[in-house]
Amino acid sequence: MAPVAADGVLYQPTQDPHTAWMVVNKKYQDNAEAVIKVLNLQNLALGQVAGSDDVFPNTAVKVLDGVYAQELNVSWCIWPFPIQIIWNDNQLRQGRELLNAVENKTNTPTRAFQATADGVLRHLAQPFAEVTNTMYSDIYKAITLEYLKDGIVRYPTALFVDPTPTMTRKMDNLYKLETQAYLRIITGGKTIEAFDAFVTDWYKQGGQDITNEVNEAYR
Repeated sequence: MAPVAADGVLYQPTQDPHTAWMVVNKKYQDNAEAVIKVLNLQNLALGQVAGSDDVFPNTAVKVLDGVYAQELNVSWCIWPFPIQIIWNDNQLRQGRELLNAVENKTNTPTRAFQATADGVLRHLAQPFAEVTNTMYSDIYKAITLEYLKDGIVRYPTALFVDPTPTMTRKMDNLYKLETQAYLRIITGGKTIEAFDAFVTDWYKQGGQDITNEVNEAYR
């Protein structure tokens, strides 16, 4: 149901490759590697297999099946550094696992999509018998768009740039302009045609300069 481009492809922007940062006070720069050592230990305790031939972290990750048994219910949130490290394409990897599990009627290696796989198989056995299984089937169909032989999903290379000079000066005002325009259209205060006027104003009030600066950074 997602709109595709003129070439029939669904271009899906990728998210930021990180959600949290860790910084080390410069007073401790002689021992900054201690952060990496702790993160390594945490990932091992959470189920990483030491000595794996795979890139870190490896495919055998099973949260809380490592040093600490799952029944202990130890949350990663209480570790010294509440950060989980994983591949930036982790969702795509798990999607492949899901497809393999459904096609081969096996368990998913990381259990992340096990409930989905089980639900899809139940739906295939008894179509539309349960709402939950139908939901899992719809999720499965969406994920398969990435892996079909003639898959239509593409992930453009994302561009992450530092704030440009105009962003620093005018971005707050542009965000306010955007929020007000969207709110008025959604609540019926203005018609959908007001969006075009908002775009024109956005460019006039600094958006064009920001666009030029970002394109220059890309080049």
